[in-house]
Amino acid sequence: MNLEQSLQLAVQNIRSGRLTQEAQVKQSVIVPLLRALDWDETDPSEFITEYPVPPDGWVDYALCGGSTQTPLVFIEAKRLGNVDYRAEGQLFGYAVNRGVPFLILTDGNVWDFYLSMAPGEPSQRRFKHLDLERDDLDTDCAPFFEQYLHKNRVISLDARMEAERLLQTDLQKSTARKAIPGVWQTLLGTQDTNLCKLIEDAVETKCGTRPETHEVTAFLRQFLVSSTPPSRPSASTTSTPADWDTWTPGRKAAWTRKIRQQATVPANSGEVSRRSKGTAKIGLNTGSQSYSQKRRWTHPKHSQILTLNEAYEIAKTP
Repeated sequence: MNLEQSLQLAVQNIRSGRLTQEAQVKQSVIVPLLRALDWDETDPSEFITEYPVPPDGWVDYALCGGSTQTPLVFIEAKRLGNVDYRAEGQLFGYAVNRGVPFLILTDGNVWDFYLSMAPGEPSQRRFKHLDLERDDLDTDCAPFFEQYLHKNRVISLDARMEAERLLQTDLQKSTARKAIPGVWQTLLGTQDTNLCKLIEDAVETKCGTRPETHEVTAFLRQFLVSSTPPSRPSASTTSTPADWDTWTPGRKAAWTRKIRQQATVPANSGEVSRRSKGTAKIGLNTGSQSYSQKRRWTHPKHSQILTLNEAYEIAKTP
């Protein structure tokens, strides 16, 4: 059975609903796909199941090259739907300091490919994510498996070099993508002449009349103000008291908390923000609330500050 047929059969098994155990995923999906990629599951020199990882673990599959049985690929299998960050951390824990180039985490349907020795967090070392049910088997999945997991390409290290180039390209694209908002803000702030001309040309094409450059720059200046989120005052920018050095650590911590609260909660004379223990009086002759009840609507976790009228309605409620 060739790779395309193995992929089609794998998807059929996944959609059947019969693969409820990890062992079934291995038997019906993972091993047939590896077999179609020329890995021989009957050869213990190249295909090792439950490869021991000291001190007390083992990885599901180790694909090896050469007579030394040096692992080139670690594959960690999970039940359908069980691929998450914990499984990712487990796989990288198995591979740490072992020099295994390729790491694969799969539940049969989802296949995540990693370069173990690339820089960054595990998620930053992933160079491919495949979903057999969603991706096109013929144009996406089959060519990728052939290029990066075929036995000959893995052993010759061609697959590893291609993966390194692919990951580097992805990182560069990610860097460029993250830089877009900052560049856009710069163009808005400087009223770049090219940007102004582009807008003027587009307006002229649409309306038949060319706007004045100063009108475009005024629009960009207004757009910059409306698109820039307001900065939140920081406690670190507030000057400390003159006798700060004589304060105890506890007093310093209390003062810092107070400044931070003032920076994040706007002052309003009609708002209630009481934190004393015991019974809390709410306004004049408006009843009382227990500390636990009062804390419910003043605790920072709920971010809810009530006006006096709202608090009064709560106080009247039995």
